[in-house]
Amino acid sequence: MIPIDGTKIVLATNTDIEFYALFCFDKIDLIARKIRVKQLKIHENCHSDTISCLNFLKDNLFASGSSDGAIYIWQADAMQKIMELKPFEESDLCDTFTKSDFFSVCGIKEFDSRYYIIASGLSLCVYDNESEKFIFKIMNSHNGSKITNLLTLENNLLVTGAENGSIRIWKFEENLDQKSILNVNLRLVGECLGQSSSISILKTMSKKEIISAGYDNIVIIWRDSLAADNDRKKEITEILSTIKN
Repeated sequence: MIPIDGTKIVLATNTDIEFYALFCFDKIDLIARKIRVKQLKIHENCHSDTISCLNFLKDNLFASGSSDGAIYIWQADAMQKIMELKPFEESDLCDTFTKSDFFSVCGIKEFDSRYYIIASGLSLCVYDNESEKFIFKIMNSHNGSKITNLLTLENNLLVTGAENGSIRIWKFEENLDQKSILNVNLRLVGECLGQSSSISILKTMSKKEIISAGYDNIVIIWRDSLAADNDRKKEITEILSTIKN
């Protein structure tokens, strides 16, 4: 379930997308009423398999992804599907991979007002809205383990969690080649190992901290140690400067 502009709620129920409108809050009996505006059933072009994620993008757009690997982009005001994406087709497969390796979409994030970052099964993909095509794919992002969480941070960083308990940090990079063609890359810059089971929760606590939880009932707070060291050095410098004065 996701809120849209404080006036709607979008709910995924199995293979259907349901829209609810929110009425004004009733201050007398403290009851917030809601009414369903429109329900899109499977015969109305909803997903053909279980919806596995629902993510808000921007400008009244949101995305739904399903267990069959399909991704739909929706316009909340019109309550209509406006785009369909499928990161992997038959041509992408080889003896090493099967269809099921790339199904179960777990996250779709809008990035840099131009790209969609998609985590589906083993893979990480980048879709470019300007060229209207997938421009970058990592087929096996967590050494044979499916991604369970996708998180975007500041400074062009992404974080993924996987079924094997690993957490990886990726740097989103853009560069122009000799022919002035824009190339995009997701570069692995770090890995956090501490959970012994699948990552179930991956959230930001602050600009320098994220929190993870797994089915091992362990909660871990991860801190950017380099940024923390720089902050400590800055504090020490300020203290010494005050003492000298």
